[in-house]
Amino acid sequence: MISKNSSQSAKITVAPAFSFVINVFTMNRPASFQRLWASISAAKRINNKVTIRIHPDFDPTFTTPEYIEGLTRLSSPHGRVEVRPHYENNGLRYNILESWMTPSQNEFGIFLEDDVEVSPYFLLYLQQSIQRYYYSEKSAPSTSLVGVSLYNMKWDEVHEHAFTAPKDNQTAFLLGLPQSWGAAYHGPKWLEFLDWYTMNADTDPFLPDSLTNRWPAMKSWKKYMIRWMASKAYVMLYPNIPGGFSFSTNHLEVGANNKLARKQDKDRMGVRFTVPLLTTLDNHTSAEDGSFSLPFADFENMTILNTYQNPVKSVDELKIDVSTFDKCHLVLNLVDASKVESLPELMEHYHNFDFLESIYILWNLVDIEIPEAITKFQPSSKSVPIKILKQAHYSRNNKFAPLNEYSKDCIISIDSDWRMPHSVLSFAVKAWQGHFFQHLVGFRPQARTHVPTTVPGKYSYFPLTGPASSLIKTSGVVYHKRYHHYYSHPMMKKAREMVDRENDCEDIVLNAIIARFRFAAPAIINWKNEGPEGPLEDLEKRSKCIDGVSEVLGGHWLRYFMTGFDIVDLKDSKAVTPNLNRHIMAQRGGMPDKGKQIDVPKELWTAIESKYGLDLVKKLRVQP
Repeated sequence: MISKNSSQSAKITVAPAFSFVINVFTMNRPASFQRLWASISAAKRINNKVTIRIHPDFDPTFTTPEYIEGLTRLSSPHGRVEVRPHYENNGLRYNILESWMTPSQNEFGIFLEDDVEVSPYFLLYLQQSIQRYYYSEKSAPSTSLVGVSLYNMKWDEVHEHAFTAPKDNQTAFLLGLPQSWGAAYHGPKWLEFLDWYTMNADTDPFLPDSLTNRWPAMKSWKKYMIRWMASKAYVMLYPNIPGGFSFSTNHLEVGANNKLARKQDKDRMGVRFTVPLLTTLDNHTSAEDGSFSLPFADFENMTILNTYQNPVKSVDELKIDVSTFDKCHLVLNLVDASKVESLPELMEHYHNFDFLESIYILWNLVDIEIPEAITKFQPSSKSVPIKILKQAHYSRNNKFAPLNEYSKDCIISIDSDWRMPHSVLSFAVKAWQGHFFQHLVGFRPQARTHVPTTVPGKYSYFPLTGPASSLIKTSGVVYHKRYHHYYSHPMMKKAREMVDRENDCEDIVLNAIIARFRFAAPAIINWKNEGPEGPLEDLEKRSKCIDGVSEVLGGHWLRYFMTGFDIVDLKDSKAVTPNLNRHIMAQRGGMPDKGKQIDVPKELWTAIESKYGLDLVKKLRVQP
């Protein structure tokens, strides 16, 4: 309950100097628009100047002159109503970004899409919070404050799990993320964002380690603002009303960024995103006369959460390097002396790859001097730094040794006998950037699998490329640089010793590490090219390697990936980078040492039977 005697209450007694522009975005959802319009009209009036601008986007099957004429006849108790229609489809991203191009110093833009509904108190809340944090004598305007959210956060879109609001008995907190389901942005900050956007409009604005990366940039203005705020150490004020009440909510109706047509999908997402509106003042007032007036803490004493929803002590700690997903380091692994002569041609081929920050040559041929053709290599075009890492001793573990020079998070590791087309590698990098940055991203020809045996804790390795894959060979893969540190951790010492002893299995160790610490199966791309033929695999030895790394990690963690992604042209405006909404991943695993049984997909047993025979299946398969 909020105290009615708070000394920090900021009740407005005179008309402040700031004004509001309410921007309403709609296209072909008349019922949704009517609900939003009714909620705006029913809102408590304030003494600030309010202008309402309706921005109907064009739908050739819906937009008619009569429809636009009907909108122009609307009136509001809050102020003047303007209708600014488009006569060709503009798309939500451009509709929003072009809606408020010339705000004044003391103007705040409220952005409301038509599947949003607002509380009767949304204008009062904005008036009081803006007065408190932009115009109050107690609080000089913060250069880091972008605006005020109406929406009470319930779901963490960066990590895709429930959001936990600060439990600090305050009615608001600061968060390094923008809000698209009801918010007011300060005019000067919005102009600063538009200037930044103009310089970055042709990029895909990734944020390191964020699942918002999978949002199509062509549709999402919010994706750009997330990166901008993270790069500038900016925050928004978010409400934290007891009971989870909010000043806006989202009804998740089918539109530009929401294609949930099935009721069960909409219900599931509604649990995440639909929040209760504040509609009565019971226990939500601090004014002596019972009117609406929230207590606000001093800006410098508020809880601050960064982009990843972790608490920080000050806004100075919010800024992050947002560029670590933009480029990749390519590591060319040279272990075969017969490939030395062709290495310059391979360097030239990859040197022209658009996603590269640098190239590292991992020289594992400790007894062979590096030829001048490599040390003095001059590319024919752009200059990407190349560094040769000559190893002191040969080890297959060298491939995953940590290197402080890796400034980017994206690592492309390719053996020196793979000449991968740029279009194929681009798709893999995009898949990694967009969603699978926790995973090992590889290609169908290198997919492998395993099944349990009747002996607890023992597994059989199979060189099957489908239909269920739990391993990917690391001849050509994309992954996060953090796994170099995991691989080299002291707890993995016995696993590295096993790799040196067997001169094999470093790929199995890396797959198991990622499954153990990130609960992630490898992400498989369906590239039809078989790639170079490697040596015949020793199935018995590699089966023992699975057993060995399971022992090191305290149990079995490998998971099955049940599908793969066909390569598409990402320049196609309709192409979407693969994400978890578009594939089936069976996160299946077991702990044999604790008596649990791995749930092996039936399709996998069928594939083993087809290739190796029913007798082997009967021998291996754990009977219920």
